Amino acid sequence: MFGAPEMGAQNLDVDLESDLDTAIELLDMYAAMARRSKQDPVNHLVLSWQAGEHPTREQVEQAVTHVLKAVGMAEAEAIWAIHRDTDCDHVHIALNRIHPRRGTWLKMPQGSYAVMHKACREIELEQGWLHSRGTFVVKDGQIAKREPYPPGTVPGPSDRARRAEKNIGAPTFQAWVAHEPAATARAVLQRPGADWQDLHRALAPYGVRIQPGAQRGLVVVTEIGARTLAGKASLLGLGNLQKVLGLYYPPVPWQALQADPAKTYARFLDGVQRGDIVWEPGEMPAADANGKEPVVARSAARRALHARFLAQHGPVAKADKAQALATLRERQAGERLEQRQASRSECAAFLVEARSQGMPLTMARSIWAAGAARERDALRARHAAQKQQFRARYGHAAAWREWLAQQAMLGDEEAGRALRGLRYRETRAGTRERNGIEGDESLPFKAGSLAALRADVDVRRQIIAYRDASGRACFTDHGPRIEVHDEAPGAATVEAAIVLAAEKYGGQISIQGSSAFRELATRTAVRLGVRVRNPDLQDLVREARRPRRLLTRDEGLER
Repeated sequence: MFGAPEMGAQNLDVDLESDLDTAIELLDMYAAMARRSKQDPVNHLVLSWQAGEHPTREQVEQAVTHVLKAVGMAEAEAIWAIHRDTDCDHVHIALNRIHPRRGTWLKMPQGSYAVMHKACREIELEQGWLHSRGTFVVKDGQIAKREPYPPGTVPGPSDRARRAEKNIGAPTFQAWVAHEPAATARAVLQRPGADWQDLHRALAPYGVRIQPGAQRGLVVVTEIGARTLAGKASLLGLGNLQKVLGLYYPPVPWQALQADPAKTYARFLDGVQRGDIVWEPGEMPAADANGKEPVVARSAARRALHARFLAQHGPVAKADKAQALATLRERQAGERLEQRQASRSECAAFLVEARSQGMPLTMARSIWAAGAARERDALRARHAAQKQQFRARYGHAAAWREWLAQQAMLGDEEAGRALRGLRYRETRAGTRERNGIEGDESLPFKAGSLAALRADVDVRRQIIAYRDASGRACFTDHGPRIEVHDEAPGAATVEAAIVLAAEKYGGQISIQGSSAFRELATRTAVRLGVRVRNPDLQDLVREARRPRRLLTRDEGLER
């Protein structure tokens, strides 16, 4: 089942080494007793030891029993298997949440991850292992809850927020609020005598409020139309606000704290999706480097492009989506009905056959229920995949991208620039380690005129590859990013790439890649009068700008 020879079980009187299939059938049979629920009765838990730690079978059994008891599953059926073929020994636990005798659901406690973290610290103390990080930590031999985010630190966005960021093609509210609004809030708390009203007033220009959460704790919220977006107040990196400012107090009056529309997340999101705003929280601001008039003109062009997309595609897409959704729902409902009818007719025949062979009716029904449950699960999984495909096909971001690609193929330069911006944002995280130069694209899509290199234009992919006399690609212009291909490019290649970047990005660039490339590119940029935006390269920029005094002959001899 798990590809590991060392296995064990809890509350299953079966020899796993000789009769694993029987154990699995028993788990399936008892799980089928509660298949009326949409929940999956099987939970999968993993316990891992640190590198170099190798628990014995007895220690593994003890750890599994301890964790299952901690999460209220001491009476549950479970199978475990340990893997020792990776850097860290780890045990998989397949847990059946249906009680084997009562047929009722076994409930896990609220905050079960925290409970398991605490149980792991207890196992570490008992068995003498190194202590891992988690919700609970070991201090002076005692288990204590870890402070999640001390003042001045900012947590990353949640998994759900990361998925949303990919779908909308822009930073999420959680990522946005953790930067400029958070910095403003921290500045307020550094003032002596700051109170809740000071904090509310500081966040009001961003359209952000702090309020109690639906369950517990404080959250930061904002509105986009009728939608409310929220995140934990810890995103602001302020620590426990009620310890700093006292008991929470709402803004009074809220009507007097009007937000500046230019600073809200809704305006920010709109600007990023159109391409008017290039959001680089870790870099120096790029305000008006290309001049005010080109920026305004580019913004107007992007607005016009998006308006044309809505006029041409919006009504048609809405009608197509509604028709396709109705068709999908009708087909899936028909498949569910067909499966239920087939199941009823087949069940009767199965029970008759089972009784003729002397099988007890109760056991026959349980076996039939397990098979029928597997078929329903397979159909449910297939329908979920179809819905996911539907959302990907008819989502606004997918339609916008497809339309941009069509317009770019027809020669629309503005659409090509917007398409390159989308591709740049999607691949940005994966290109940080590769040698490249980035910036705010300002020129139309054209080959350029670098004398020593040949420009090969790929209209379909919206890229330009610059090749030397032998045909070797030196660097590729992806729009907002110029990617240098060699791991250790020559000075001539780097200079040519920076000359092109200076023209495209209005005389200011960001440099990514290896340390050797970043140093060479920074010194070249300084020599060519191109501004480098990376904060971590500013010391090198100042050193490269410092004039070098020529040594006299005597000074040289003395040294």
